[in-house]
Parts: sequence; C-alpha cells; structure tokens
Amino acid sequence: MTSSLSFWGFRNLKADPGTEKEESSKYLEVLQLYLPENATPDQIRLWIRENIDFSLMKSPMQAMAQIMRHFGRKADGNTVKTILQEIAGQ
Repeated sequence: MTSSLSFWGFRNLKADPGTEKEESSKYLEVLQLYLPENATPDQIRLWIRENIDFSLMKSPMQAMAQIMRHFGRKADGNTVKTILQEIAGQ
C-alpha cells in the first residue's frame, strides 16, 4: 500500500490491485448480515391470496396499505403495486 499527502493534508491511500475487490466483498458480506431480507414477489402473492378479500374492495389497489403494513420495509412498494395491477387485470 502506498500513500501520499493530498492538497488538504490527508493521506491518500492506494490499495494494491486485487485487494480492493477482496476488501469490498468482505464488507458487503458483513453488511448483508445486518440488512433485512426483502420479500420476494412470490411471498407477497402468497400472503395476498391468504389474507386479502378483494370482494370487499372497489379496487385491488385499496389493499396496498394492508400489504405494506404487514411487510413493512421488506416489500418494495413498486413490486406490490405491480402485483396488484396484475390481479386487477385478471
């Protein structure tokens, strides 16, 4: 590893080629341990089939709030919207 002083006086560390990718992948592995897993579209569809009664709603989009409340940050709103639009088209 080599270093040089930058304009502001901070050290500019340059990694050896090849070690940067190794360090990056180790960092990502640790980071992924702490991030919540996203719900898959299949998991969302299954939960909708088991828990939502569309006969009580004017539009399938009215289920959006219920679904997002259940999944929280684990479900992407655009994914849920796409699934509900598919259901509306059936």
